[in-house]
Amino acid sequence: MNTKEILQEATKIICEFEGFREYAYKDSAGVWTIGYGQTNTIHGGKIHEYQRIKKEEALYFVQEKVEKIYYNIMGRISIPLQKSQYIALISLIYNIGESAFNRSILLKKINREYEIQDIKKEWLRWSYVKGIWNKALYKRRVKEFNIYISEKQSCINFDS
Repeated sequence: MNTKEILQEATKIICEFEGFREYAYKDSAGVWTIGYGQTNTIHGGKIHEYQRIKKEEALYFVQEKVEKIYYNIMGRISIPLQKSQYIALISLIYNIGESAFNRSILLKKINREYEIQDIKKEWLRWSYVKGIWNKALYKRRVKEFNIYISEKQSCINFDS
């Protein structure tokens, strides 16, 4: 498994999901956001109204965060993962945050090697913003999960 390839593909997918925004805006949760879904600066500060970022800076931030998330996964997941599983998990964690993932039932189910349908159900639970189901987020979760199972479980029906 090639770490560089995983990081590059995860970065690409995240950038596609998030889209680039040069100027700060409030996301669906009301949080100031910029670039490719960044809610903090590279140094950990908060994003503020009227803030601006260059595409290159935003991409650098994503790459740095993706690498950090990758190593978090390495330290938290106790079973072997396929490349596609790393990529999907990185995308999910980029969106929900490392601390949320680290204390999640999803992490426990992955580590305990639950059936894929149980993992799918838990994955799709991350489709809410402030307790309200979000269609766009749900679609992203479905795409992420399909990436997650693409190498290992490609023969399962995921329409249910």
